[in-house]
Amino acid sequence: MKKLLTHFMLCLALAGSIGLFTSCSDDNGTTNPAVAEEVEALRQWKAGETVGDEAIAAYGGLDKCFIAEPIPENIWQNMQGKTYVDNPYIQRDDLRHIRVLHQDYDGKSHIGEMIVNRQIANVVVEIFRKLYDAKYPIERMVLPDVYNADDEMQMRDNNSSSFCYRNIAGSANLSKHARGLAVDINTLYNPYYKDRDDGTRFVQPATATEYCDRSRSFPYKIEENDLCHRLFLEAGFEWGGSWTTCKDYQHFELIEKVSTSYESSTDLHFDFIFDAQTMTCQVMLYNIQFTIGDRVSPKMNIRIDVPYTHNSGVYTIKQTSDVIIPYLIRGESFVPADQFPVTDFKAVVNIPKKTYTIAFDCHGGSFDDNGTTK
Repeated sequence: MKKLLTHFMLCLALAGSIGLFTSCSDDNGTTNPAVAEEVEALRQWKAGETVGDEAIAAYGGLDKCFIAEPIPENIWQNMQGKTYVDNPYIQRDDLRHIRVLHQDYDGKSHIGEMIVNRQIANVVVEIFRKLYDAKYPIERMVLPDVYNADDEMQMRDNNSSSFCYRNIAGSANLSKHARGLAVDINTLYNPYYKDRDDGTRFVQPATATEYCDRSRSFPYKIEENDLCHRLFLEAGFEWGGSWTTCKDYQHFELIEKVSTSYESSTDLHFDFIFDAQTMTCQVMLYNIQFTIGDRVSPKMNIRIDVPYTHNSGVYTIKQTSDVIIPYLIRGESFVPADQFPVTDFKAVVNIPKKTYTIAFDCHGGSFDDNGTTK
């Protein structure tokens, strides 16, 4: 009987130990409550939360932490009236939600997210994965909606972001952020600034004046030829830190290429109409098709009115923000450029035995009497 009782007590002890072990475990597959909480943050993708290697492994590994996906309904609803407003140019399906991890200057990993244009979503995810693997510091990456789409507020908080339907600072023109084609990184330490004619300097965020001095060393600084700079440029972006009329060190935007295509060259022609009194040039293009990426427009006739200067047979378009292309393709529709401007436009028109090239951009351009680009 004593032996039987001893065996019974051992069984109870074993059962108790199993029960105790099970009660300390959870659905996240870890016995550490802190790690379990981090895994849950990853499952809910709580941007801004700090996570460790153990939680990342329990969640499914790094590959599961770098993805592009359609915008979840809860995020889409939260964007309404903040980063997204009803407009004819950009729709939900044009955008993607990306999930990434990033490391801060102290080497801690954080959950990050962005809304970007679907055209660049996978590329941007790849860039952030490479930055993470290299421990390139990015302090914060939450959606601008957290700040009610207040750009100044999120920049002061050094937040990195992309999509926000808004104009270019100090302009009536839409920013490439309005299409999710620009990415801002470590915004406090890499400010935007422009020197005015009256000698004053406009800085965004306003608290970043000291970081306009790029000769200084400080955390989260983007420099020419550093890893962040190289990866974005290799992916076809341009850096605002290279601009001459202003500086935007946080800013990388996709360089969009616009060209023409057509089925037959026999019906293609264009007219130049120069007005020496008003110093304007009217360019008429007939039976033109535009291509942007994989989108192709129907044939159309368009007119472009631009100012110019004339010197020794060369007609030079003046450097002005008014030099714009007349239409931007979006799906099967076109948008007037004064409502949705594009930086560059190039139309190559083939006529039998001769090729004419007309180039326009917001930084100026020129062509000679035969239409050849200079």
